[in-house]
Amino acid sequence: MSNNGPLPSKRMFEQAVIDSMLHQVAIIDPHGTVQATNQAWDRFCIDNKGNPNRCGIGMNYFQVSQTQTIAGIQKVLTGAADSYTEEYPCHSPEEKRWFILTATPLKTENETGEIEGAVITHLNITERKLLELEQEKELELAKSLQQSVLHPPLQTGDLEIAGLYLPSRQLSGDMYAWYQIDEHQFGVILLDIMGHGVSSGLVSMGIRSLLQGIITRAVQPSDVYQELNKHFKHLFGVDDESIVHYCTGIYALIDLRERSIHYFNAGNPSGLLLGGEEAAALNKRTIPIGLREDPQVNCGTVTFKGGQQLILYTDGLADSLKMSLNECESFLKTVWTEKFKELNERSLAEDLQMKFDQVDDISIVAIQFK
Repeated sequence: MSNNGPLPSKRMFEQAVIDSMLHQVAIIDPHGTVQATNQAWDRFCIDNKGNPNRCGIGMNYFQVSQTQTIAGIQKVLTGAADSYTEEYPCHSPEEKRWFILTATPLKTENETGEIEGAVITHLNITERKLLELEQEKELELAKSLQQSVLHPPLQTGDLEIAGLYLPSRQLSGDMYAWYQIDEHQFGVILLDIMGHGVSSGLVSMGIRSLLQGIITRAVQPSDVYQELNKHFKHLFGVDDESIVHYCTGIYALIDLRERSIHYFNAGNPSGLLLGGEEAAALNKRTIPIGLREDPQVNCGTVTFKGGQQLILYTDGLADSLKMSLNECESFLKTVWTEKFKELNERSLAEDLQMKFDQVDDISIVAIQFK
């Protein structure tokens, strides 16, 4: 029970205060010995077939706590921390449960305000935790769906195209795709929907379903841009002007007959054409897709030779490498070795992940010209 015998009026008031709390409360001294508990603490002990003499007043809280928990509470007791919080599971045979433990200092009422103990509370967060786990499960399913529709490598007698997708923890707004338009033209696109989570993921899936029709019908970079921009405004335009859906990206129309690449770069990192005497950058930019109703589209053209590679990537690579876009561009020129030219996604991912702490989705498309 909480306390036995008559209590002074002040002590009775303090006990009534902690008894009024719905979550479990215990007060410990600097050595971890429990000095008082509330009714919710005692009830939890009894309901879970515990012994009140072993989980109530007089017990040593540290003896039933994990090392990490003890260390956190001792920081509170010594004044090294204002509070300590820990989330932990406490499952029973009948159900799964999770709690948050919070420890705060109990100070004397005199001028010195010395710490004479700690208030320990245990709050049941099972409902919230189960909802989080269900949301995580749904997000993982959505991420799996996103990855399942990524285009597989394409290989012809004149070129090879492969993509690498490294998702972050959240639902991704990155996507890439490529389509053969006719015997000598291929359209390759890489887009990065701004934002993270469910919103950008849904926008990404909505646009993804339209890409083949847009690219094979519009073909030219300026027309593909205008089509994408129109769909962004039509599908994702909202009355609230504070919510704007837009994306950066790069589209390359590869013409094997002309040995040329016509492109638009809508606020994306520069594509890199490597393997020649000097690397060429696809850096003629236009504004991101979806920001304006009828924007002017700036497009560029570069030519390629057999043996060269075109590398397209999202800014998540630079962010994860903690580099500026210029530094990332120089980095890629340096590390794009023969190992990378094999377009081996696994070895590339492993090699890059050794060099950074991923903070964003990363997509890379590599095109090898023969």
